[in-house]
Amino acid sequence: MLSGVGPDEGLQKLNIAVVTNLPEVARNVIDHISFGPIPFRTRLSLTYDFLSGLISGTLEMLRWRFFGTGPYASMQYSSTALVRSMDPALPYYLDGNAGSPVNEHASVTGAPDLGLLWAPQAVFGHGFPKPSSSSDGVTFSAVALEPESRGRITLKSSRIWDTPLIDPNYLSMESDLNVLVRGVRLLRLPHTDPVASKLGLKPSNIDPSSPWWQGVADPNRVSD
Repeated sequence: MLSGVGPDEGLQKLNIAVVTNLPEVARNVIDHISFGPIPFRTRLSLTYDFLSGLISGTLEMLRWRFFGTGPYASMQYSSTALVRSMDPALPYYLDGNAGSPVNEHASVTGAPDLGLLWAPQAVFGHGFPKPSSSSDGVTFSAVALEPESRGRITLKSSRIWDTPLIDPNYLSMESDLNVLVRGVRLLRLPHTDPVASKLGLKPSNIDPSSPWWQGVADPNRVSD
């Protein structure tokens, strides 16, 4: 756009000579959308939370540096499942309720539009205090892979050094929010066996101010 290619109205306001008027330039910003991490408490010594310790974390870092092995040799979210939010075979709602409507918007018909991520350690979002180092956990999260919402990029000025203005316009389409809601409900599965018994999931304070609240709250008792 700084070179004069883009929507003429925005370029003219910044006194940029219009070379080609293309109204759709920078008007189709797409990004994956996630609601953030949901941590579940587990029994001790089962996860990678020991990496937060100064000595253990340093030793594992050296192990990776010199041998290329250990926890640091893998990604934080080490496993991902790709599913369809419209798949009737998945237990989004235990009572068989279809839930809030979602639109078919995959780039290819039948392609997954929801990603479920898993990390072998507790990951906390902004706004929650971190629990004590003795609290181990695993983390799940859902990501909308094919959002309908579209954002836009505009220029702040005609200077090449000034950062542009980015409006991602997240969740402007209701269907995107509903896809994430279904993802949250599907992530209740760690509460059921065989996953629950293998992870040794622990109950916790159900106070919404608790950093573990999202993992222990029963989505079937909470409305969309």
